[in-house]
Amino acid sequence: MGKAADNERLRLRASFYNNVGVGALVGGVLLPYLAIHQISPNTVIDLQWAYKFLVPMALAFAVAIAVRIRAEAPVRRIKD
Repeated sequence: MGKAADNERLRLRASFYNNVGVGALVGGVLLPYLAIHQISPNTVIDLQWAYKFLVPMALAFAVAIAVRIRAEAPVRRIKD
């Protein structure tokens, strides 16, 4: 392959990882955050509540960060 084709392949790979990271943020952080606002103010916040909302949010955020770091590797290999 030529240099332009190699660069395009690397850009597409980085774009894929970025999109996976965005999906993890939307699916794992934003949706539970919006679900929290549907809970009535009289609800007692206990440990089960934390497991339902905060743990998945933290895991999704960690996955999104890891995928974003993974997306930087192909970008570094792009040649001018």
